[in-house]
Amino acid sequence: MDRSIFSRHQWQLYLEIDATTGRTLRGGWGTGHSFGQRLLFDGQHFLVLSLGDAGLTRGINVNKVDESGGRRLLALAAKGGDRSQTGGGYNNTFTRLGDLQLGENGYVLLFATEPTPDWETNETGYDAVQGSRNLGIVHIPWNFDQLPIDIHNPYDIHITDTELGNSLAQDFTVPVTTQKPPFIGVNKGIVWLTDYTDVFSQHAERPKLVRIASGNYLVLWEKWSIYKNEWGYYEDQYDETLAIIVDEYGNKLSTAKSLGRIRLSKGDDAFAFNEGAAWLTSNETADALILHTLTPQLILTSHPLRFVNSQQAAIP
Repeated sequence: MDRSIFSRHQWQLYLEIDATTGRTLRGGWGTGHSFGQRLLFDGQHFLVLSLGDAGLTRGINVNKVDESGGRRLLALAAKGGDRSQTGGGYNNTFTRLGDLQLGENGYVLLFATEPTPDWETNETGYDAVQGSRNLGIVHIPWNFDQLPIDIHNPYDIHITDTELGNSLAQDFTVPVTTQKPPFIGVNKGIVWLTDYTDVFSQHAERPKLVRIASGNYLVLWEKWSIYKNEWGYYEDQYDETLAIIVDEYGNKLSTAKSLGRIRLSKGDDAFAFNEGAAWLTSNETADALILHTLTPQLILTSHPLRFVNSQQAAIP
């Protein structure tokens, strides 16, 4: 509880527990004001992923938890800041956390963000959106936690090596003013999977990343737009869901395909299923959960799941 602002803050915390005894092995804290969390086990270490808005953690942070607790490192510097240095309207990160997955040479990170540096302009009249949100992907080597860092600028991203496997990787520099003096965030080698530019009709949301049986990756996202309602206020709306296949470094192995209006969960993951991927949605009208399966050829099938007894669900 922060009595100075009569409100509570969010704070990322984690515990590692011995599954056989229930004993807590270690714990730690991560990003303050963390608006998204992911957890990955790579066969040896747990990796904790988070999206933060303030302090020296503005952007996407990754931490490989070891005996000492590990260290939190930025994989994406999110643009922006706040005028008050404490919050207000610029808790906004202009970013959506996707997923972290294993690769052959490291880790693959997917996210959506606005690849424009501006955060004080207001083209749409809609404070939460300053530019089209696009899908970005970066590659992180296995030993990212052992690489040297610039102690003078934590927003100088050093833990990505996407350019080693994709010539389309681009640097992306943003101002970060949550601290005094301001920092310049230098994002090294982002591969943009979308090239949306129309701030009113093109935004990538709810990014999902699944490693499929071939060792490649299925990327899912929703496309949203903004419109002005009858009272003159801006609102956002869902338009369609899309998918594409990429490799470990974000090289496109297919063209993007529309899946129609099949929604993605805001919080739940998509997951590997047979040779491709799957995810679940609910259908109140049909009184069922819907299992959506997608093949490596981007062929979609939807299966209503109904409970036949308390122990088993069936596909009709």
